[in-house]
Amino acid sequence: MSLDIIDDGSIDADEGLQTAAIALVREQWKLVPLCNKNDNLQIRIANDAKKSSTQHEYLQAKVIERCIGFINNSAQYVCSAAVALIHEKWNQLSDNQQTETLGKCILLMDHSSDEISAALSLLRDHLPKEDDRRRDIADKAGNILKSSNDRNVLTAAALFLTDHIQNSKVNEDIKFTKLNMFASFFAKDNRDAGVAAIFMNALQPQAGVGYSQTKIAPQPSASNGYRHAQAESRPAPYRATHPAALARPDR
Repeated sequence: MSLDIIDDGSIDADEGLQTAAIALVREQWKLVPLCNKNDNLQIRIANDAKKSSTQHEYLQAKVIERCIGFINNSAQYVCSAAVALIHEKWNQLSDNQQTETLGKCILLMDHSSDEISAALSLLRDHLPKEDDRRRDIADKAGNILKSSNDRNVLTAAALFLTDHIQNSKVNEDIKFTKLNMFASFFAKDNRDAGVAAIFMNALQPQAGVGYSQTKIAPQPSASNGYRHAQAESRPAPYRATHPAALARPDR
């Protein structure tokens, strides 16, 4: 059922159902091929409003193709959920798909907080460190840190910026100054201890030890069962579901 919902190319497709379907398929990724084997289920890719072609290829590849299509071309929570799935299944993308996705995620930097959070998480992990576009993204992340009150996007921006600063070619004194500036900004008057800790942790690097602070995984809603604190050895891919995706229908 979720695969059918993901395959729905209708402009009237329900945002909540699509978001929940993407989240379920992502969580149960290993079961996707069994649907093709046992039920002969096929993903139909819409070419335009009137035509569709039935694909006989591996279902996981078709889900990835559909989710790439959702980026920058769907409601914000569907887009965020699609980015989260692509982020997690990155190694299954072709080189062309990876290039396309990176370009689309960069464009998301001017969208909603949820989409920005998802995009920053993917770009932090998959945009090459030597890519010049990282500078512009880092600048936008810095502006977000100075202006936003959204904890999710602040966390994503802080993680991207610390990664960018630590991997930059500037000398250690400049790195320290930049990291300390943001750490002090968020520590002042206890503005946001969690975000401050991200920068403070980066100020005290230990060989072989990555970011281990307990963080809030960026999620659109606290009521859908996906947004909760997680202690991890490294930042997890963005998890996204629509706030009403799992709501019970009225009786």
